[in-house]
Amino acid sequence: MRKVMILGGNVAQVPLIEAAKQEGYYVVLVDYTTTNPGIALVDRHYQVNFMDREKVLEIARQEQVEGIISNSEPAMTVVAYISEQLNLVGNTLNSILNVSSKIGFRELQKRIGVYVPEHVLTGSFSEACQLADRLTFPIMIKPSKSSGSRGITMVSCRKQFEQYQEAWEACSRFSLDNKVVLEEYVQMDPPGHTIEAEVFVCNGKFLWDGLFTNLRKRDALSIPMTNIFPPIVSDAQLCQVKATIKELFRGAGIVFGEYNIELFYTPSGKLFCIEINARQGGSGMPDLVKRYSGVDMYKLLITTTMGDVSYFEKLLQEERQGKFVVRHEVFSKKDGVFQQLYIAPELRPYVTDVQLFLKTGENVDACRTAEDMVAWVDLEFETRDQQLQMLCQIEEAIYPVV
Repeated sequence: MRKVMILGGNVAQVPLIEAAKQEGYYVVLVDYTTTNPGIALVDRHYQVNFMDREKVLEIARQEQVEGIISNSEPAMTVVAYISEQLNLVGNTLNSILNVSSKIGFRELQKRIGVYVPEHVLTGSFSEACQLADRLTFPIMIKPSKSSGSRGITMVSCRKQFEQYQEAWEACSRFSLDNKVVLEEYVQMDPPGHTIEAEVFVCNGKFLWDGLFTNLRKRDALSIPMTNIFPPIVSDAQLCQVKATIKELFRGAGIVFGEYNIELFYTPSGKLFCIEINARQGGSGMPDLVKRYSGVDMYKLLITTTMGDVSYFEKLLQEERQGKFVVRHEVFSKKDGVFQQLYIAPELRPYVTDVQLFLKTGENVDACRTAEDMVAWVDLEFETRDQQLQMLCQIEEAIYPVV
């Protein structure tokens, strides 16, 4: 039986494990816990920290695995290291490092000639105060190595920055290397609209079924809120998005895998790639892509990891008509006690799934980061016009009663 190694057995990795078992693979799991839900599903479990790459390499050699994969962002550097050492399907460690560090990614963008804002890297608040003078305010404070919107703060003026030591320190704690990037703020056009993607690449070929538009929260533009399939872009913009992503992948040296990507247009018409996450998107994004296009990203990632490109080649040859699908992520506007989730009557006929992350009576936090999500609601519409009409006031139509 062919063996695949999966790093991490948490809830996010369970669908990968299940896909591997459905394909008939022997699954070797590396997970330092004894309680994560994926452990009960695998053939062999090693209670080892998957960030200990030499130990993981030793296990991979001992088990003679034919592929290694994860969808945990910290694990992706280890996945690349092992695949490079054992000549398995995957990327070089250097290629993943090119996109996993925010400052490294900004330098890559600068090097290959795509749009990038001015930025600096710092390891102390006193140094940050000095380096901030090189930038035009407003600026963003971002963890150097992190995922999602954790720790991100916008500072509107130089005087205000000096009052943000606490925000800087919090940002530093979110960063895996304890360093922080200061970056000039870039306006979105339209405001709050980003183009996002679950992009899959294998053997130099790309699958684009995971392209969509995300609407950010009106009062917190760093926080993703409403995912809309298919993306709201012109044909010309779609071509530019694909060409830019291909150029970034070539520059980074990325040749394989699934990536979660965020981009947007500036008021001057420049396309800005915020980040490339070297993993599947969170919040069940592969499931949402499947609902939209029928493409099973878990199966795709597992089979190609093992060198089986039959499903990938089949998808390349198919013509698919995507549905008008939405996932709305719900946040609270204030701290309090969760009572229930309100969904306006006019939207209820289009709801296909609701995932609640709080029970009645539990404390709820006002939205400060993406981790404060209360629920998500999936909807499906018959036409684009119907979809857009129903989404006009989505924050007023779906919200937690607190």
